[in-house]
Amino acid sequence: MNRLVISIFSILIFISSCEKDEWDYRDEYTGNYELEINYIHTIYEGTDFSDFHIIRIDTTYVYNGSVKKSDEFNNRIIVDWGNDTIYTDYYAGIITQQTSFEIDSSGNLNFPEPTMMYFSSSYIRNDTIMFHISIEHGLAGALYEIWRVQGLKRKK
Repeated sequence: MNRLVISIFSILIFISSCEKDEWDYRDEYTGNYELEINYIHTIYEGTDFSDFHIIRIDTTYVYNGSVKKSDEFNNRIIVDWGNDTIYTDYYAGIITQQTSFEIDSSGNLNFPEPTMMYFSSSYIRNDTIMFHISIEHGLAGALYEIWRVQGLKRKK
């Protein structure tokens, strides 16, 4: 009888000590994505004001990226959308294409640190992602860079 009580007690302790998985709203957004990236930027050419002109360059390409949960913050995701440094900001530091976004339970994305960049129309759903980043570099906004990123989650 004592063995039965000890066995049942041991099993109950084991079951109650098992780690329980808590639901994390970010789980539904993680995975691999096929991203279409539209990169627009302007440069200027000319040696003086008589031949000065601004050139707009528009490029679109596909990148196989991913979304994962941040290990550091429980309200952020990390979006891998390339391998480049896109900006060095006084406030936010070096911004790469491994971008950390705050995410709410509705899938709205926000850039967490103060920055000189602009973010608009940014969201993620269970199978789509879309965000825009723009940076003005000078000449009253005539020199700029814009990244428009959108994509679909790839099926497993």
